[in-house]
Amino acid sequence: MVVTFTTGVAATVVGTALQVAPTNKTDRVATWLLGGTVVLALAVLVLDRLREPDHAAVLAESAIHGWDEATLIAELRVEVLATAQFNHRWLAVVRGALAVQVSTAIGAGTLAAISLLREVGP
Repeated sequence: MVVTFTTGVAATVVGTALQVAPTNKTDRVATWLLGGTVVLALAVLVLDRLREPDHAAVLAESAIHGWDEATLIAELRVEVLATAQFNHRWLAVVRGALAVQVSTAIGAGTLAAISLLREVGP
């Protein structure tokens, strides 16, 4: 939600700046940053996928090896813990990508706002 919101706000400000003075160098940089924001937004949306424990694989291994119930439960717990640890590490990656995307969107919007203020200035 944060990704789409920041991208939309940046696109609005950059679009407004382009309508006012499209030949400004600041507008060009803001437009390139907005393009980067869109690409980063797509990357964040693709990366934002958590893993679920693979209970079917553990049950299949149990059938192959003939595990008793205690071993099966222990292996299921190991799978759940491993998945939780993986998701915790993966969320750090997603947060990093989100921080870069939001920063880029803020940069694009700020440059576009500066361009608008120059055109409206005294």
